[in-house]
Amino acid sequence: MLKRSLKSFIIVSLLTLISSLPVFAQSECNRHVEPAGGFSMCIPEGWAMQEKEGEKYKILMATGSDTFNPNINFKSQVHTLSLNEYATAGVDYILNNLQSIGATSVTVVSRDSFTTETGIVAIRLIFRSEFKGLIVRTLQYYFDAGENNKLIVTGTALEKDKVTLDPIFDRAVKTFRITK
Repeated sequence: MLKRSLKSFIIVSLLTLISSLPVFAQSECNRHVEPAGGFSMCIPEGWAMQEKEGEKYKILMATGSDTFNPNINFKSQVHTLSLNEYATAGVDYILNNLQSIGATSVTVVSRDSFTTETGIVAIRLIFRSEFKGLIVRTLQYYFDAGENNKLIVTGTALEKDKVTLDPIFDRAVKTFRITK
């Protein structure tokens, strides 16, 4: 009986340890903090932060591609619309302004709810676009950052890389935190 209890205890302990490894690994991430934006997020492994002229926030970039570097960027705006209305207005803008954003075509692939590790609820939209001859996949995460502040985290990559990069975008945005 004692052996059985000890064996059960060891199995439960191992399962608990294994299931908590992602949490431990994530807590020691390379966290990018945007003090002016009041948010932070873990940088995907192997990616780098870059400043881009004219952009308020730094951009996270993957490296190593000759045609297109996957990236994550951040945009914020003060707006009184609810988060749902704001996301809908964002989609409408994209679909009605293809030429101004440089796209030949854009399709909304999906729209669903997304929750971060800390319980922040966002709206996640996935788009498929033709941009300068490339088929591009964009994941946008719409956040309400309080006091009418809206924040959009956008991950962009080639459509052909969606199986690899969609999970990277989701994992990174799962670590998103509002710091203000």
